[in-house]
Amino acid sequence: MIFRIWPEFLNTLQAGVQRRILPELWDWVFLPVLEAPSWVVPAVLGAVLLAGLARRRG
Repeated sequence: MIFRIWPEFLNTLQAGVQRRILPELWDWVFLPVLEAPSWVVPAVLGAVLLAGLARRRG
């Protein structure tokens, strides 16, 4: 989905992660997230936020 919207961003992101942080981080973290269906990342973030709210109230 990101490639359709902004393809240059992926090249810049990959180069930045591999050069400045850790080359393996691209393969271990970023690539699986980018290959997941586009609804997975917002769903996981929403679940984490809901769990945080439930924990705070309980």
